[in-house]
Amino acid sequence: LTATSGRSAPFLVAALLSCCSFWISSRMPEYLPEDRRQVSASPTHLLPRLKAFAQLVSRDPRLYWYTCASVLSSLGISAFITVRTIWARHHFGWDGSEIGKVVSSYGLTLMAAQFLLLPLLLWAMQGREALLAMLCLLVHFARFTAYSLAPSGTWLYPAIILSTAGSCSVPVLQGLCSRCVAEDEQSLLSGCTSALNTAAQVLGALLGSSAFATALRGNAHPSAHLLFSAVCFILAAGCVIPGGLAELRSTTQRGARSWVSTAEGMHGADASLPGPTARASMLLRQDVPLKSKKCRIV
Repeated sequence: LTATSGRSAPFLVAALLSCCSFWISSRMPEYLPEDRRQVSASPTHLLPRLKAFAQLVSRDPRLYWYTCASVLSSLGISAFITVRTIWARHHFGWDGSEIGKVVSSYGLTLMAAQFLLLPLLLWAMQGREALLAMLCLLVHFARFTAYSLAPSGTWLYPAIILSTAGSCSVPVLQGLCSRCVAEDEQSLLSGCTSALNTAAQVLGALLGSSAFATALRGNAHPSAHLLFSAVCFILAAGCVIPGGLAELRSTTQRGARSWVSTAEGMHGADASLPGPTARASMLLRQDVPLKSKKCRIV
C-alpha cells in the first residue's frame, strides 16, 4: 500500500477504520439496566477507587499474584511490539512486505488460538486453569527466546506457529482474576486492572525502545529487548505458582469444581497496542453459594 499509494496511505486507512469503529460503537445499544449503569467518574473519585482496589487485592492472595502476572505479561509484550518493526528491518533487512507477512501470520495464529485452541485447552485442563495460564506464559517465554536466537527471518514463522498457545494466556489470566471477586466488584476489578495494564504497556514501550536503542549504539546485545520480554514472561509464570497454590487450597477446602465455560478477552485498554492480543468475550458466570462473601466462584 505504501509503495503504490504513498507513505500516508496506511495512516489514512487506519484513521478511516478508527472512525468506522467509533461510529459503530456509538450505535451500539446499552444492555445494562439503569440501576447498574456506571456514572461518569470524576477525578475526585480516582483515589477512593484505587484504595478500594488495593483492599480488594490485599484480601485475596490469588488475586494479588494473578494481577502481578497480568501486569508483567503486558510489560513484556509491549516491550516487543513497540520496536518489532524496526527490529525486523534492522536485524533481517526486511521491507514492509515481509514485515506485513509476519504480522499477518501472527494474527492468524491468534485467531486459531482464541477460537480453536483455547476451548480445547480449557476442556483438557478443567480444574487446573492456573497451570494452564502458567504454561501459556512459558510458551511466550520460549517464543521470545527463539526470536533472540533466530539466525534468519525464516525462523520466525515456525516460532510463531509453535507459540500459538501463548495467545491464550490473556483470557485465562483475566478469568482467574474475575472469579476471585463478587459480582458487584467486577467493574472495580476490570477498570483498575485495565489501568494497571495500560501503565505497564507504557512502561514496557519505554523500556523496550530504550533497550533497542542501546543495542543499536553497540552497548547492549542486539536482542536485549527480546531478552527483557522473555524475563517478564518467566517472572509472570512464577507469579502464577503461588496464586495457583492458594487456588488449590481454597478449592480443596470448599470442594468446588472447575469454573471455566469460556474465556474472557482483552480489556479495552489492551486494544491500544499496535498489534492483536486477544478477542473480546465474556465469561459465562454461574453463582455458587459460599459461606464467605469475599470470593465468588464463577
